[in-house]
Amino acid sequence: SCEKNLSPSKTVPFGGISNKCSCYGNKRSYSQLIQTDERDENNVSTPQLRQYSKPSTFVETNFSYGSIKRLISEIKSNIHDEMNIMLKKCVYVGRIDHEYSLIQYKTKLLSINHQNIAAEAFYQMAIRRFGVVPKLKLSSSINVEEFARMALDLKEADWSEFDGPKDELALSIKSLLDQKREIFEDYFSIILENDQEGILKLTHLPELIEGYFPNPEGLPLFLLRLATDVDWLEEESCFRSISTQLGNYYSCLPESRSCDSSFEKSNENVDDVATSMVKDILIPSFRWSIFPPKKLSKEDTVIQIASLEKLYKVFERC
Repeated sequence: SCEKNLSPSKTVPFGGISNKCSCYGNKRSYSQLIQTDERDENNVSTPQLRQYSKPSTFVETNFSYGSIKRLISEIKSNIHDEMNIMLKKCVYVGRIDHEYSLIQYKTKLLSINHQNIAAEAFYQMAIRRFGVVPKLKLSSSINVEEFARMALDLKEADWSEFDGPKDELALSIKSLLDQKREIFEDYFSIILENDQEGILKLTHLPELIEGYFPNPEGLPLFLLRLATDVDWLEEESCFRSISTQLGNYYSCLPESRSCDSSFEKSNENVDDVATSMVKDILIPSFRWSIFPPKKLSKEDTVIQIASLEKLYKVFERC
């Protein structure tokens, strides 16, 4: 089992899965919270990387675990061929909202759910880069217990009085994640460390797709899900569920808040960041970061809006 075979040994280092993004009113800017030593703040806030082919830093996992081999085989044996070709050859047209974008493929204008596709891509990257994924250093370490307590106030946590006091639950979440931190660090580049005062802090996250920085406002719910929605009893299910949570979290783009006019400038900046992430990182990366599974074709992930041939016929009648 995952618990038995991968139990932590280093001394140093409620509800179902939600695909919706959640914020906790974090007042630090997007670029202030997540950055690497190699990237300055300006590059974080306006990503410029368009990686149409695998980056030189991309390395497939070299782990020979049977569970990982099966998960990779599952990914590569269930490809939707037509969608795979489309994602490799499409052209970005524009972002509709935090979930949908427009692309052109041949003579067709299509609406795609980039959030669904990204969740699958990040899941696959977590599996395919198992144990070798680069790290993103947080510019400010995160108090795990504090963020877990924040998450319990979110409606997505589905907390009720029957679950027990929130403060006690947050402590339990912190304790569980602390016990599993070797698994997180060694295989997923999620680094949890105790500071000098013994407070458990999150210091690093995985860079699953080069140049992409996950939305920091989703961190509380992500930490909660790692504690409540991961199967710690069976190895393959454990790796699958951690990767699923990474996919769900990383696929959520920053969203504008509908507040008073004083937030207009901030919202414009958030929209610019989200658009740049879709245009410059996500859609270009879909050419190499995902083997689209057949299940995506059943989830209205791709919808045809118009085709050039039909438009020509309309014009001919006019």
